[in-house]
Amino acid sequence: MQTIGTKTPEDPRLVAEYHGEAFALRPFVPGKTPIHYAGRVFDADELTTATEAVLDFWLTAGRFSDEFESGLASFFPVESAMLVNSGSSANLLAVSSLTSASLGDRRLRPGDEVITVPPVFPPPSTPSCKTVQCPSSSTLNWAPTSPA
Repeated sequence: MQTIGTKTPEDPRLVAEYHGEAFALRPFVPGKTPIHYAGRVFDADELTTATEAVLDFWLTAGRFSDEFESGLASFFPVESAMLVNSGSSANLLAVSSLTSASLGDRRLRPGDEVITVPPVFPPPSTPSCKTVQCPSSSTLNWAPTSPA
C-alpha cells in the first residue's frame, strides 16, 4: 500500500477489526437463522488484501494475481497457471490448449468430433465451436438401478 508523506491510507489492523465485527459468526437459531446454500467465504487477511488492491486502485490482474498464479503453479506443480474471469473462459482456454501443435497427432484439428454434455447450457460446447471442432452431444441414461 502506498504511503503518502507519513500517512498510509488505511491501517490493516482497522480492516481486520472491521472484519471481526461485520462478519462475525452469529449463533444459529433454528427457525430464525437463514441457511444459505452458497455465499462468500473470506477471512480478515483476504479483506485486508482486497482493501489494499482497491486503495492502490489496481482493479485488474496485477501483483496479487501474479502471486496467486505463481503459488498455484508451485502447488500442483506445473510450469505455469493462468487466472481467467469465468468458467466459460476456462473451458475455452482448456479446449484451445488441446489444439496445440505440441500435442502432435493427439491434438484436436478442424472437423474433429468433441463429445459434450447434452446442451442444457451453451458454455460447455461454445469452446469447441470457437476452435473449429464439431461438438456432439451425448445422451446419458440416468435411470436408477436397484440391487437384485
